[in-house]
Amino acid sequence: MGIDLWKYKRKPAKRKEPISKNVYLSLVCEIYKTLSQKTQSKFNTTVYKYLCFTKLNKACVSLRRLQDSYDTLEDTARKEGTKVEEILVVAGPVVDDERLVNIRPMRVVALRFSKTARAKLAKAGGECLTFDQLALLRPTGEKCILFRGNILDRKAAKCFGVPGRRDGARPKCAAKSFKKTEKKSKKTKNKKVSFKGAE
Repeated sequence: MGIDLWKYKRKPAKRKEPISKNVYLSLVCEIYKTLSQKTQSKFNTTVYKYLCFTKLNKACVSLRRLQDSYDTLEDTARKEGTKVEEILVVAGPVVDDERLVNIRPMRVVALRFSKTARAKLAKAGGECLTFDQLALLRPTGEKCILFRGNILDRKAAKCFGVPGRRDGARPKCAAKSFKKTEKKSKKTKNKKVSFKGAE
C-alpha cells in the first residue's frame, strides 16, 4: 500500500546566500564560499553555512563564555610552555557581561561587537577582528575555534512546549495593552443604550 505525498523525493532547501540586504555580509559570504571550494577545509564550510543563517539563528555570545574557553587554552599552553595562538570566532554578535571586570587579551572575530564589549577588549589589550581580516590571517582556519550562541536563550523560546507537563515551558500570557482593550470592550457591551427621544 502506497502513500501519496506531495513532498515525495523533495530535497531539503539549503541557503546559498543570505537574504539580508547587507552588502558586507554578502561579500563575506562570497569570500568564504570561494575559500571552502579552494581550501576544502571544514572550518570554512561551517563559517559559510553559519553566515547564511537568519538573524534569529545567529544568536549572540557573551564575553564570559569566550573567557571560560580562553582560560582552558591558557592552562594547556602553560603546561606545554607555549603561548595561546588561537583566535575565537563567532558567526554573530558578541555581547558584554557586566559581572566581568578583568578580561584576558583575546583575539575575537565576530560580525558585530557591542560598545562595552569592544571597549573592554581594547582595554585588556585584545583585538576585535572582522571576517575579511580572518580570511587574510588564517585562510584555512588553522588554530581557530568557532562558537555559536544558544538559540533557545531568548524569551519567546521559553514559551515553546506545553506548560504544566514538566517541560519547563512558561505559559504564554497576553500583553497588558491587549488586556486593557479587552476590558474596554466588555465595559461598552455592558452599558445600556439610551435614546433621548424615547419616553
